[in-house]
Amino acid sequence: MVCEVPLLNLGSIQLVDQDGNVVATKRYDNDTTNISRVIATSLPAVPTGYEIVPGQTVYGYNEATGMVDANNPANRDAIGANTVIRVQRVAAPTPTPTPTPQPQPVVPATPKPEEPKALAKTGTSVAGIAIATALVTIAGAALVVRKKIA
Repeated sequence: MVCEVPLLNLGSIQLVDQDGNVVATKRYDNDTTNISRVIATSLPAVPTGYEIVPGQTVYGYNEATGMVDANNPANRDAIGANTVIRVQRVAAPTPTPTPTPQPQPVVPATPKPEEPKALAKTGTSVAGIAIATALVTIAGAALVVRKKIA
């Protein structure tokens, strides 16, 4: 007994954009155990800048697995037809401009003058002079008070 099996050219999965342009394609994988069938075939790689339109109903397309099974018991020629999966452009995110920091003028710190610890050329300490000045002032005040009393 001879059985003739008509062989068909295999169809493809086509990713098609909103303008009808095919942006990616992949031929169905043939079933090696039954040449009149195909096996579930993964989608072609989605090009950069596109995404698959969610929620579309396409015979044999499983959105969860990203696979297409083109075998159709009601239409054995279905493996020779293309399966069209719609894709859409993804809006590129608008980059938020980062403000360029403006250089701040550098104000040099005003150095605080150091208090001298000794008088120039005398070697006398400032603290000693302050004490002597205080004693002279007190003595002068005492002298003035004594003159006023007398």
